[in-house]
Amino acid sequence: MEDPGVRRWLISCDESGVHGSAHYGFGSLWMKWQRRGDFFDDIRKLREKLKFTHECKWTDVHSKHDMSFCRDLISYFFQRKWLVFHCLVVCKDSVRKKEFHNDDWDLARRKHFTMLLTNKMRKSLRRFPDREHEFQVHVDRIASHYAKADEAVGVISNNILNAQFRGRSPVKSVTTRDSKETPAIQLCDLLFGAVMET
Repeated sequence: MEDPGVRRWLISCDESGVHGSAHYGFGSLWMKWQRRGDFFDDIRKLREKLKFTHECKWTDVHSKHDMSFCRDLISYFFQRKWLVFHCLVVCKDSVRKKEFHNDDWDLARRKHFTMLLTNKMRKSLRRFPDREHEFQVHVDRIASHYAKADEAVGVISNNILNAQFRGRSPVKSVTTRDSKETPAIQLCDLLFGAVMET
């Protein structure tokens, strides 16, 4: 049985704008850990109802059939108080790449992704200072030449949070997941794609 004093979150993430775009960024879908089974079951039922069998991606929404599923999926998100979406969009012209990121876009993106997650985690720790927190992060493959980019996000986030909240290492894991098999990452992709399109 889950300890009622522990706030557990599953955070599913996706990135966009890594191939020559003027902007890049990251989306994160936050879900209460104990609701993950409900989420996956609900999405399975929605897929069966609409006979939607392929991966849901913003860039692949072309037909009326795809649009119907995506519209229902977005409605589902807004009807669930236990689902939260956060994102960060970065204008590349405003990034001081040479000064702060060793003239490396890869490093800049990884730093910004880590900052997005860490800032949101920090707010959760501040809001509930007397409770334990655990964050499990699932991320679509990070476009990086660094092989352990996902693990580095978790280590750096924990170091930052530990320095501010003594003895806290709330990030339990950051793991790469195949978006084709991870409905929460697909929903994140859909929501973030809509943001990036505006």
